[in-house]
Amino acid sequence: MMHNSERKNMLSVIVPVYNNARFLHDCLESLVSQTYPFLEIILVNDGSTDESGNICNIYAEKHPDKIIVIHKKNSGVSDTRNRAIDIANGKFIGFVDSDDWCDINMFEIMVNTAMEHNADLVSCSLCREKEDASPYYTPKSVSSVPEIIKCGKKDLLLAEIAGRGDVRGYSCNKLFRRELLGDLRFDTSISCCEDLKFCVEYAIKCSVSIHICNSLYHYRISSSSCTHNYDYKWYAHQMGLLKPYEFILPIFEEYAPNYVWKVQYELLKLNLNLLGRSKFCNSTSTKPEVHDISRLKSNISKIYPIIMKSNRISSLSKVNIFITRLAPSLTLIIKQHAMKFLMRN
Repeated sequence: MMHNSERKNMLSVIVPVYNNARFLHDCLESLVSQTYPFLEIILVNDGSTDESGNICNIYAEKHPDKIIVIHKKNSGVSDTRNRAIDIANGKFIGFVDSDDWCDINMFEIMVNTAMEHNADLVSCSLCREKEDASPYYTPKSVSSVPEIIKCGKKDLLLAEIAGRGDVRGYSCNKLFRRELLGDLRFDTSISCCEDLKFCVEYAIKCSVSIHICNSLYHYRISSSSCTHNYDYKWYAHQMGLLKPYEFILPIFEEYAPNYVWKVQYELLKLNLNLLGRSKFCNSTSTKPEVHDISRLKSNISKIYPIIMKSNRISSLSKVNIFITRLAPSLTLIIKQHAMKFLMRN
């Protein structure tokens, strides 16, 4: 039985689970081994058809004081996380993807940092790992002592979330205050990059945010992300990536006008990438809709001159954008081959 003083600083860790039996043990072992003692782990099985549900039950039986399991019909990751938020008891809430894992002291460091600095949001750097858990990319900081960056300005926080640095628009490397979260939930209408909108909406509520430069979270990159069957169903899903960026653009215009260019830059790269991928959907049955291609070209025409005139974008980045616009499909092929090479070596 947990005392009231312990509940006061309880942390709820939410894990959406869907057909990840292969990696689920690694994830759950890292969570039940956490050094932070006041922890509840909420596993939500989103209609898995493999052994994931059984694995969740086994861990719940072994750790009944820590683990809550919910089984439900498949409804997507956003609804799955929302179900868990609704029942979470913690003062703080964290999210972990079921194919990733955490350093065992990750949440102790993050909760203690939040309390020490009275922070509304705490993030940490993450390592990108290959499927076999060997490093794909690790940020510079490897110090055993947490390195802290404190931010009290909303515009700077939003800029970091929208950018390609260590903070980013992920939910999995962040700690949120349940009270400040309020009624905010993941948007179930967004099929891709749903974290970005959620993090931006939360960020505008924050007064103080902290980033821990140490890599405490391990993000596993699936080898299947390097290759795709370019059918229209897949392509339509990828088109959904535009929605969260288009949503956060007016938020940046209001709260971070000096960093609107960051969202525009990401949107331009995304539109160019999707235009390049459209060339691979070349059969009649899988060909993207004409209005999709027209939308991409229209977006590029609007944003391209803004980015090319911006003094915030490096000359090298502008050259990359210029070449990608000239040959989006060829650029995509080169990048994919480079990624496959890195995954193999």
